[in-house]
Amino acid sequence: MNVWKLREDVVLAVRECCTQAGEDTWIWVGVDESCVVPAEFVRDGAIALDITDDAVAEFEISQGVLSFYASFGNDPTDVLVAVPLSRIGLVGPATAPTEGVSFRIMETPAALKSKVEEMKRPAETEAEKPAAAATEFRRPMRIK
Repeated sequence: MNVWKLREDVVLAVRECCTQAGEDTWIWVGVDESCVVPAEFVRDGAIALDITDDAVAEFEISQGVLSFYASFGNDPTDVLVAVPLSRIGLVGPATAPTEGVSFRIMETPAALKSKVEEMKRPAETEAEKPAAAATEFRRPMRIK
């Protein structure tokens, strides 16, 4: 049995259940070097992340890694978040996390670490692209 597929199915089922109940779905993650999360929001080696549709873009679970884009704090820029399923300790409603499902946080296998590394590369490439030229021709406005 593929343990990552089972975790994936449970996370998706809890997320769907919370959505149907009108609850926000959160995951609690034990952060290690394999997790791509904003470091300034990590407290005591853990981070809680809202994974509802309103909070994230491009939500996906693939090959044992949960990923999405989200903005944090007052910064409107979306950043990549990628978390190996092995690092998720709990998934459940924000208002009653004990009603969710907990998992044992495990050491991240090398295969999942390499998958996260692959995901980071395209995000870094996008960040390195120069912004669109602000000098494009614009027709002057006429004020009356």
